[in-house]
Amino acid sequence: MKRMCWATVAIGIICFSLDVLSHVEPGFISLLLSGLFFVLLIIVLLASFSLGLMKWRHTSRWWPISALAALAFLLITYYLTAPTGQYICDWRFEKDIAKFSKVVDGIRNGSIPVVIPSNYPSSYRYGEIDVANMPSYIGDIRGAHCDDGGIAVFFGAKFHAFFLHEGYFYKGYGEKSNCSSDEMKPFGDAYYIRHITGPWYIFSSEPGF
Repeated sequence: MKRMCWATVAIGIICFSLDVLSHVEPGFISLLLSGLFFVLLIIVLLASFSLGLMKWRHTSRWWPISALAALAFLLITYYLTAPTGQYICDWRFEKDIAKFSKVVDGIRNGSIPVVIPSNYPSSYRYGEIDVANMPSYIGDIRGAHCDDGGIAVFFGAKFHAFFLHEGYFYKGYGEKSNCSSDEMKPFGDAYYIRHITGPWYIFSSEPGF
């Protein structure tokens, strides 16, 4: 019974850690492993409860402890990994916000050019931004000048999960600006958007990130 208890705790900690990692640095491997360990924790719960009823309850009054630990880790993982991951992501962003703000200021004052590829439609206003010294988790950067004098910039995150599109968005324009139109949206209505601070937002193609 003691071995099962320790194994349950170890599996629970790994499951929670992998799930948090899959929110902070989503990747195919971390997402797959977090799902597998969550299923394994369910199996441990069922096995511990069955062994407790059939065997352990005859020798110890603590026989439900392993099953209760598995249940606790399942609930913690299900309910707390998303807010924990969001907290870490927001902390990481605020730590690097000076680098993001430098890009925004450069686009606004014209020192960082917004280059729209020639093969893009004429209605497309988001150009590619080429800057150095950005955080390692940022991939492509795109920006646009709006007709009210404002700007819009989005920073695509660099993840190893082909089905996930996530990043940070700077909204520096008014609601009546052309950047508010459907044609100028950098991401579709199906995306989930969460406010971080000031004019900064995070967007994701999956909920909970």
